[in-house]
Amino acid sequence: MLRLLLLMSLFLPLQLVAKQPLIVTNSVAWKPYSYIDENGDPKGLLIDYWREWGRVNQTQVEFLLLDWNDSLIAVKEGRADIHAGLLYSEQRADFLRFGGQIIPLSASLFIRSDQVAEGIQPMEQGRTPLGVVKGGFESSFAKAQYPKAKLVEFNNNSLMLDKALNGELDVFISDHQVANFYLNSQQDPTSFVAIKQLYLLPIRAAVSAQNPDLLAQINAGMARVNPDEVNRIKQKWINTEKVPPIWVAWLGPLAIAILILIVVTYIWQLKRAVKQRTEQLTQANEALGLAAKSDYLTGLLNRRAFMHEFAQLLQDKQVRHLALLMIDIDRFKGINDNFGHLVGDQALAWVARILQKHSDEAILVTRFGGEEFCLLYVNLATIELGRLAEQLRSAIASQSMPYGDETIALTVSIGGAVADKVGGDSEQIGALIHSADLRLYQAKKQGRNQVCLAENENNPRENSTV
Repeated sequence: MLRLLLLMSLFLPLQLVAKQPLIVTNSVAWKPYSYIDENGDPKGLLIDYWREWGRVNQTQVEFLLLDWNDSLIAVKEGRADIHAGLLYSEQRADFLRFGGQIIPLSASLFIRSDQVAEGIQPMEQGRTPLGVVKGGFESSFAKAQYPKAKLVEFNNNSLMLDKALNGELDVFISDHQVANFYLNSQQDPTSFVAIKQLYLLPIRAAVSAQNPDLLAQINAGMARVNPDEVNRIKQKWINTEKVPPIWVAWLGPLAIAILILIVVTYIWQLKRAVKQRTEQLTQANEALGLAAKSDYLTGLLNRRAFMHEFAQLLQDKQVRHLALLMIDIDRFKGINDNFGHLVGDQALAWVARILQKHSDEAILVTRFGGEEFCLLYVNLATIELGRLAEQLRSAIASQSMPYGDETIALTVSIGGAVADKVGGDSEQIGALIHSADLRLYQAKKQGRNQVCLAENENNPRENSTV
């Protein structure tokens, strides 16, 4: 009998807890992560996630969706048990305890398309207001990164995006998928463009700092949720279409500027107006030319511009020798598969920054395609090319890319070739690229994270491995 009473005492608290629903809070207008639909029902990626969590853990879950800052206060004051998902910050860590990662979150600085030519300087100097969500991570981020900016805080994302789309706000910070959700529902989704990516961090669950036992329960429950079901929920809600790149948004303003130039050209007596319009057109053309030459993700020269510049170098009489490095990120598919394509994009940008930092001798630095980069040198011997290639390989391998509270190790394989300039035709360009590419595949085959070079293509010797 005593043993039976002991067993009942062990199970009784669990049964009592199970009868009490867990209150989960988040934003009332954070599409596609959490929001209230037209019928007054909670919807979104995080809503589906926590419903699945409750199903798997046989726990009743109820939702309390509020303005963003109010959702934080609700957890702090005990009106809600769990915050469905948010980014970690030291300020929030004063009253919250953070659990496991749910999904990565990317945020960007958005600017009205017709303001792109002016850039973000007016915002940085406080002349153009910057929209943020009150209590959101982007608010504290903006205060730290843009101390002179004039912040306009909104209670939720819906209010901020409505102001922007109504023409009352020219610059704002938003999570990338949230901006996609709102902009793609408009007749003109190119009205705003993402001019600068600001951060890529994981969303985490959180509970009150006064309730550490609940955090352990939450983390244990998250481990029971099937990853395939989590991926299904992500695919259901996350829009894979990206906010249009800057050059797409410039096509309309550029056409208008050209039309203005034609009209002004015929009005010879308005010389002052002609001068002003010409200056505006020049600025727009320079901005468009930069976008056409640049890779939107890394900021490096794109492949088309690289081939054009390469052909121009062949006409330069001072160029006697050409040296080329082909660089490929090792096991890049595994990064996309394990961490997602947003992290893959971050890895490409990370490697690009290191290449730029260590490529003063290079004439051209290019994202050639996918995870492959290309560097071109002139009047360089094979031994010197090998030294520079090894510096690049070592610089990338010796650093790890930050990813939330963790890091991701990256390495590259490098193939290189040197040739005398024997003419000015495109066949020589293709031959040098092909030779360097063969050495790149050789480096991959030999184990990756190494350099393989060919001797001068017009005076072949044995291949060398660094």
